[in-house]
Amino acid sequence: MTPASAAKKSVVRIKAGSSAPYTDSSGNVWQAEQGFEDGDVIERDGIEIASTKEAGFYQSEHYGMSSISCAFPNGNYIAKLHFAEIFEGITSSLL
Repeated sequence: MTPASAAKKSVVRIKAGSSAPYTDSSGNVWQAEQGFEDGDVIERDGIEIASTKEAGFYQSEHYGMSSISCAFPNGNYIAKLHFAEIFEGITSSLL
């Protein structure tokens, strides 16, 4: 593939539940949430998130939404979703 024929790759990062941009430990900037319909947000600063060096990334959420939409140019996309269960009412004996 030549540079002229290579498709331009761009990345869009959105942090659900966040009212401000978030910069991760690799320097990637995640935009404040956008495009959610309905529901509510909560930030749970200080909650422990195991097995990640990005605990701050997982300390907010948007719940109860009916849809999400974002305007992007036509093309092929890969969507990667990152989750952590941070609702304090969820408990488990499996660690």
